[in-house]
Amino acid sequence: MVFGKGTSLSSKKNYKATQKRYVYKKGKRHTYYYVTSSKGVKGWVNSSLVKAGSYKKTTKTVTSKPKATTTNKPVKATKSVNPDKTYNATTLANDVIKELNDARAQITTIYAQPLIYDATLTQIGNERAKQLAADFSHNDSNGNAYVEAVAKKYGIWDTYYGTEDIGTSGFIGSNQQTADSIIKTVKTYEGHWADLTNGGYNKIGVGQYVTPERTMYLAIELGY
Repeated sequence: MVFGKGTSLSSKKNYKATQKRYVYKKGKRHTYYYVTSSKGVKGWVNSSLVKAGSYKKTTKTVTSKPKATTTNKPVKATKSVNPDKTYNATTLANDVIKELNDARAQITTIYAQPLIYDATLTQIGNERAKQLAADFSHNDSNGNAYVEAVAKKYGIWDTYYGTEDIGTSGFIGSNQQTADSIIKTVKTYEGHWADLTNGGYNKIGVGQYVTPERTMYLAIELGY
C-alpha cells in the first residue's frame, strides 16, 4: 500500500488520521493511517512516518462589528432665570411702595401711615402713564389736569383722590434695582418727595407704561 502516486507528505504540515489499517508482510504487522491535510491532500501512510499530535478543529471566527449604541445625551440644564431680573409691573410697584414706606417710617416730625396699594389708583396711574408717552405733562394745552377726567371716570375724583407725581425711568437690571433708582431720583425733587412722604396720604397706585423703545413712564397716584 502506498500513500499515493506522485504524492508525498510534508514534515512541516499537520494531517488528520481518519482510518487505521493493519497490513501483514512476511508475518509482520504494519500499521497504516489514512490521513487528510487541511488543503485536501490525502492518502495512506505508514505509522512510522506519523507523529502523534493534537488535532484542532479549524473554525471560522466571525467578528461582528460592535453595534452603535445610542446614548441619551444628558439634557442640558436650563439656565434658571432670576424672576426679579425680568420686568414685572406688580413686583416693581411693590418694591417702590416698600421703599417709600421705609422712608416714611423714618420721619419723626409727623406721623406718616404706611401707604397701602390701591387698585383704582393703580388703574388711573396706568392710563396716565400711557398718556405721558404722548404728552409728558400734568395738564393739557388749556391748563386742565389730565388726571381729573381719568379719576372722574373711575368715580374717585371727589372722594379720595389726592395728587399725582410723574416721571420716567428705564428697567435697570432688576425690579428692585429699578425701584431703588426711582426712589433715588424722586428724592431729588423736593415737591415730589414732599408728596410721597406726606402723612396725609395713605393710599397709592404706581402706574407704569413701557414703550417699545423700553422707556418707562411712571404716574404715581396718591389718595386719602
